Amino acid sequence: MGNTLKVAVVSFPLFVDALSKKLRQRQICCSAITDWDKRSLAKKFQILRQNDIVHFLNAKNSLTECLLAKLTGTAVINHWIGTDVLRASTNPVRALKARICAKLMEESLAVSSLLQTELKNIRVKSRVVPFCRLSPERRVAPLPEKFTVLTYLNPRKPEFYGAEIIRQLAYRFPEVEFRILALQTLGQVSPNIRCLGWREDVLQQLKQSSVLVRMTKHDGLPNMILEALSCGRQVIWSFDFPFCHKAHNLKEAGEILSRLIRDCPLNTEGADYVVQTYSQDTIIQDIIRVYEKLHRDKTRWSSGESYT
Repeated sequence: MGNTLKVAVVSFPLFVDALSKKLRQRQICCSAITDWDKRSLAKKFQILRQNDIVHFLNAKNSLTECLLAKLTGTAVINHWIGTDVLRASTNPVRALKARICAKLMEESLAVSSLLQTELKNIRVKSRVVPFCRLSPERRVAPLPEKFTVLTYLNPRKPEFYGAEIIRQLAYRFPEVEFRILALQTLGQVSPNIRCLGWREDVLQQLKQSSVLVRMTKHDGLPNMILEALSCGRQVIWSFDFPFCHKAHNLKEAGEILSRLIRDCPLNTEGADYVVQTYSQDTIIQDIIRVYEKLHRDKTRWSSGESYT
């Protein structure tokens, strides 16, 4: 295939950098675009003309841009990653646009089966093709001597990430230290809560913790879950995932945490699962297979070759 296939990856800087680097290593001509929404229609039209495929890693649902892609003959991939699904599934107008655009686009992908189910509920058909920014390695480390809980609360919307549940858990288990990534303060809280602010050493923080608690209202395929499992940590999450403990609410999270305080073994099965299932080679190769099929289909159409 070589450089004959030209792909534009459109997403957030971290996602774009991670994917475009891997694609270039495999000799795919890849443009990285992080400011798509700020570009004029003329600029977008130019990008579409210059590429065989535009891969939206964070789904876009613009009818105008879909029609532009039809004019240029460019294949478009909507890759749903989390918040984009939430926006579409909670707004009837956005859900309708998502359905129409899915019909016009060549491929709709979801990073997890959870998102695939949510998309199905708004009648958007998709295939599961995971994407994560990290390359999980088996990093199983000994548990800390003191039982410690780690969590993440986004400063812009801490309640969405389960801030009240964390407050209540800390109150219920005063002997346990609760460490919160990203947040500088949680107001008047229990003395066993420690806000760490933004940290670059997330992996080290996971290794210094016994359990990761993530009680989000919505999620896609969080890197933190994969990293925690790769370290052999027990994970309490508000959604189903292999080798994690599912908790819908404070009561269930408290019951699970209470059991883990009494007995918290290394989660070696979770570590093995993540390494085997979410290796970068597997993920990138799955994405490239999608590209190759779309490129073959486009070549057949342009040459007038019939399908059997």
